[in-house]
Amino acid sequence: MLETDRLLLRDLTLDDCPHLDEILGDAETMRHYPRPYTFREVEAWIVRNLERYRDYGFGLWAVIRKEDGKFVGQCGLVPQDIEGTHEIEVGWHVNRAFWRRGYASEAAAAVRDYAFDVIGLPRLVSLVLPANVQSQGVARKIGMIPERIVGYRGRDHLLFVCPSRDADEVERTRATYDVIAEEYVPHPEHRDASRRGREQFVARLPAGAVVADVGCGPGRDLILLRDAGLEAVGIDLSPAMARRAARGGAPVVAGDMRRLPAADAAFDGVWASASLLHIPARGAPRVVGEFRRVLRPGGALFVSVKLGRGEAWAVRDGHPRFFTYYNEDVLDALLDGSGFRIEGAWQEVDALGREPWLNRIAIR
Repeated sequence: MLETDRLLLRDLTLDDCPHLDEILGDAETMRHYPRPYTFREVEAWIVRNLERYRDYGFGLWAVIRKEDGKFVGQCGLVPQDIEGTHEIEVGWHVNRAFWRRGYASEAAAAVRDYAFDVIGLPRLVSLVLPANVQSQGVARKIGMIPERIVGYRGRDHLLFVCPSRDADEVERTRATYDVIAEEYVPHPEHRDASRRGREQFVARLPAGAVVADVGCGPGRDLILLRDAGLEAVGIDLSPAMARRAARGGAPVVAGDMRRLPAADAAFDGVWASASLLHIPARGAPRVVGEFRRVLRPGGALFVSVKLGRGEAWAVRDGHPRFFTYYNEDVLDALLDGSGFRIEGAWQEVDALGREPWLNRIAIR
């Protein structure tokens, strides 16, 4: 349960159908929807939220006024697929009897803080129709900014975005890769340099294993993993990189390694070559925890990062990228502390003469 000065947020139940029907079934409240909902559709709406609680640990919650227990509305988090990118949306509906009292922004701010501080989401979005000025105001009050127009369910929506307080490094790096995706060319010598990692990775997997190439970039390793007989799926935070990788013929999704768009135990292996190094050190345990979550018991993880100390921005041709550097002890402690057993450890020289690579094979 979440709590603000005036409100409580709790799970919806089917007993809330009459209260929610006053909102979703009201023509004025639902004027930006194709039509108001029927009572049966309101029941189905609540059932979908009960499924979200089970599958994700969050959904839309009932908003209750503390002073008298009145059902004010609903507010919460909803997974969305927006133009091929997995996002988490903060959404809200308030009973028309309680409009213009600040309840929507108060509840949405509490949900925003919960999403960032408790769940650890890297960012939130909100889909708002251009004509829905009232909801645009709520989005702006909780710190969201309009990013672009997107197509959603056949209509143009404003995509409002709210990065988390510590998302600047990742978001700016993602923006760089979006810009340079088409011109980005991995050094050809790195293909041979990563051969040992691929061989050790493949040797620990069953034939035809399903693996995720997390931070797949333009898809070079994705192709090599598939050539090795694996069913490899690419995941990259940069939509532009994901689109480029998909041209190689493998399935690729735009997704965030801080909350991977995959079910628990979905993969036999996770390949994370030169990707974890773009995550700030404070966020690395959560990411490695995500690697463990999506791996089946006994699954294999390959991680490759740069040897060094601290964190730094590297700017090339005006494009910034953030890097976290590791030494042997720090990397091993990160993997051990996340429940992995390290089975392979080695260094490799960098093809361009930069910092050496630290490589690990670990088992869940």
